[in-house]
Amino acid sequence: MSQPSPYRKLPGRGTRREGNFFITVMARQSALWLGADHLLLVDSTIASQDLKRFYFRDIQAITVRKTHTGRTLNIVMAVLAAIACGLTLGVDDSAGRIALFVIAGVFGTILLVNFLFGPTCETHLQTAVQRDQLPSLGRLRNAQKVLRTLRPLIEQAQGQITAEEARARAATLTATPVAPARVKPVPQLRPLRTSFHTALFALLLVDGLLNGAALFLNSMPLALLQLAGLFGIVLTLVGALIRQQDTDIPVGLRRLGRVLIGYLCVLLAAGFVVGIVHSIQNPSVQNELAAMRHFSSLDPFDHPWLLGWFAATSLCSSILGLTGLTLLSRYRREQSVTATATPVATVPPRLPAAPPTLPVPAVELAPPLPPPVAPPPPPPHG
Repeated sequence: MSQPSPYRKLPGRGTRREGNFFITVMARQSALWLGADHLLLVDSTIASQDLKRFYFRDIQAITVRKTHTGRTLNIVMAVLAAIACGLTLGVDDSAGRIALFVIAGVFGTILLVNFLFGPTCETHLQTAVQRDQLPSLGRLRNAQKVLRTLRPLIEQAQGQITAEEARARAATLTATPVAPARVKPVPQLRPLRTSFHTALFALLLVDGLLNGAALFLNSMPLALLQLAGLFGIVLTLVGALIRQQDTDIPVGLRRLGRVLIGYLCVLLAAGFVVGIVHSIQNPSVQNELAAMRHFSSLDPFDHPWLLGWFAATSLCSSILGLTGLTLLSRYRREQSVTATATPVATVPPRLPAAPPTLPVPAVELAPPLPPPVAPPPPPPHG
């Protein structure tokens, strides 16, 4: 008969990713297990497992910070589902409508599941020697449930102090001189070189003009220019994101870069949906070039979905380009004011002149007194 396991799995499962914002080098499944006197963190792949034990007596803090990842995913899925549903208005083929509704259903299912899982968060565990992230507690509901389980166990291992003991410890820490901590120097931010950002926002304006022109002059050369402009936007966006690292870029420009990433993701996803529907409706079209010829031969005013596509992309690209150029102009103006400003020399205050010294008259001293005369000795007694 097999013995019962000394561990109990805690709620939640997540993925620990290693890499940067764009590329994930390695992904490991992470889970938390509860032991008799410790937590067991398991990061596993197909071929290996990494184990870490955190004893209850060593845990100093468990911090939970709510994030906006779940809300952002909900917004993106809702937009994609709405685009797929809106495209059905311009499709006459029943097979194309069914395909669009299936795609919208997939996006809607992801939206519903993510909404039911609840808000997202980041959870970290702090000890005296390390601070580790707990990817399995990526949902606020699971993190709160695990905290309710761990709190009495940690208090039992470390003891629960009263208010008087807490005040006494605080007084002891205040009275004890503490050596100054070694502060890591903050790297100095360099000025932003705006060449990539200028090219990016200029290309967005050009893209807005091209999409606006496609409303009236839809043709194959114009479609090729739009495709080249889209590739240029992607390349300059990557260059701008790399160039702005460790710079004094304003918060508005940094946020605008994130908005552009979301905008391009929506464009690519919508283009993918349109390509699937087009391939279903036109099985004779074998490659992308033939599909571009077909789209460039359509009149936007005869196809409402194409009219809405060109109008929406023209408006969004123009707004993003104008906003970016305005923020860049403001940043350059602030930099020029900072560079031309000269520091005012501080003149030390003039001390008041010392009053003139008057001559001191000489004082004649009296002669010293003679020493006192000793009295005569008494006569002897006879």
